[in-house]
Amino acid sequence: VAGSTLTISDPGIALTNVNWSTSSVSFTATTPAGAGLGHVDLEVVNPSGDRDALVGGFEITPPDPVVTSVSPSVGNPTGGTSVTITGSGFQRGARVVIGDRIYRDGQIGGCVVADENTIVLETGETIAGDHDVVVIDGTGIEGRAPGAFDVVETPVILSAFPAVGSSAGGTTITLSGTGFVDGMNVTIDGVVQPGVLLDSPTRMRVVTSPGIPG
Repeated sequence: VAGSTLTISDPGIALTNVNWSTSSVSFTATTPAGAGLGHVDLEVVNPSGDRDALVGGFEITPPDPVVTSVSPSVGNPTGGTSVTITGSGFQRGARVVIGDRIYRDGQIGGCVVADENTIVLETGETIAGDHDVVVIDGTGIEGRAPGAFDVVETPVILSAFPAVGSSAGGTTITLSGTGFVDGMNVTIDGVVQPGVLLDSPTRMRVVTSPGIPG
């Protein structure tokens, strides 16, 4: 009720803009720089002197993690890519999520928080796709870089038909294999072919440009 008082067990935290209603109280908490991390209690005392405390009702957390860059930004589904995540607010015990994989600080196959600005890891087997890179601290607060890591399957050519074409160009070659995606380049003897048509992840067609016989 109006006229009640709200206090917090850490005197360094200032409570302002306290507004009471029948079933709630809203307020602004200002935490000083360098305040200790952890939970503190909140206590309400009404005008009649009745009091009640919410033990551990307010948590002081470290600065939110922020992910600014991921290098390299591309890997393959089989894993094995050494990745450096740069940002701020990284804490020991953090977790990194990329696609369907979770990397935990200090665990085998996990990540290493080198300092508050750097996390390193080696990717494990990951589903293909464009993935957010998420750093989650010990309190559950996350920093996210949307679409920062692209897992791309390495293309494999299994066959090319026909195996003979005119040096004048214009031959349509059908390539069969795996890992074919939009935007891929096809070269013949080092020359990029402009006419590439993707039919499926396992089939594409290439219309040859003029080339040297051989």
